[in-house]
Amino acid sequence: MRLMAMRATMVGLIGERNRLGGEERLLNVDERLKLEVRAVSRKPAIGAPGRRER
Repeated sequence: MRLMAMRATMVGLIGERNRLGGEERLLNVDERLKLEVRAVSRKPAIGAPGRRER
């Protein structure tokens, strides 16, 4: 019963998002795993603005 209630809440939230103009397609798990995702480094790249030379 709780799962069905959560699903109903999600459907309502998705409907609200779509009414506000957020009708972009959501990726499924396979599509998200195929995306090229690169970790963001905390250190700026060599020559990047704000990097101090030693």
